[in-house]
Amino acid sequence: MIKQVFIEYWLWEDYNSGFYNLNCFDEKEKINKSIKYMKNHSKFKEGMKKSVFNWSNSMLNNLTNPSMNKIAYIGQCANCIDNKTPSYITKKAWKELTLDEMKINNLNALDVFDKWKKVYYPKLMSMKTNGNQDATLMGFQTKLNLQ
Repeated sequence: MIKQVFIEYWLWEDYNSGFYNLNCFDEKEKINKSIKYMKNHSKFKEGMKKSVFNWSNSMLNNLTNPSMNKIAYIGQCANCIDNKTPSYITKKAWKELTLDEMKINNLNALDVFDKWKKVYYPKLMSMKTNGNQDATLMGFQTKLNLQ
């Protein structure tokens, strides 16, 4: 099992891109743009890949969180990275898609998440990532500055 990785929020790329903003100046326009974007499945999937592989801090923090809806998060990040749209706009736009469109997008997000896992899970499972192996060396442990 992978442990959750905790990264300070000010280092999250999604936070710094306005993902968590609670208001939007041109909300109606952003919703319509988001609907159009999510109906273009190939473009939306490319945005998912872009966010997952470019926002490493955000993804490590959120995709290792066992309570996170990873599929929804990946889609919301795609819309944020490509359209500078907060997550609440994506949620409003999502409700306007058909069930078939939602299903295609969810399957695409699952595919992107699986690709992310193939890259990051081996790194997360290694001792090197989860701890400093050098800290167990005798020489390192006995270096005390007693002056």
